Amino acid sequence: MLWKLIGEQKWILMQDRYSMNPHNFYFCETTDLEHFTPLGYFDDGQSPMHRTNFSEQKHGAVVQVTKKELNKLIKYWNK
Repeated sequence: MLWKLIGEQKWILMQDRYSMNPHNFYFCETTDLEHFTPLGYFDDGQSPMHRTNFSEQKHGAVVQVTKKELNKLIKYWNK
């Protein structure tokens, strides 16, 4: 999966690494969609990518939300 960061000329590439046990996601970033800089795996201690609301990786997805939608989600899930 590839997504553009809001307000930046930067994209993040997330790849499933099925050959790993346990499975994990690997991340890279790019500014030109040609050259990619590795960011590492979820929760590897070196990567800025980490889990926030789940205990193990599933198929990844990214959804852009507004600040208002984010506040509603935070309010709902912090019950």
